[in-house]
Amino acid sequence: MPMNKTDEPLFEYACHEGNYAMPGILAGARRAEADGVPYAPTYSF
Repeated sequence: MPMNKTDEPLFEYACHEGNYAMPGILAGARRAEADGVPYAPTYSF
C-alpha cells in the first residue's frame, strides 16, 4: 500500500474496537436522525 504524505488527519481503519462499536454508533445516528435532533459523535484524542 503506498503511503503518501498528507496534512489531513489519518484514520486507522484496522482498529477492531471501532469495528465492533460501529453498529451501535450507526444506530445512535439513525435514531437521532429519526428524532430530528443533530448528531455529531465526539472524540477524545
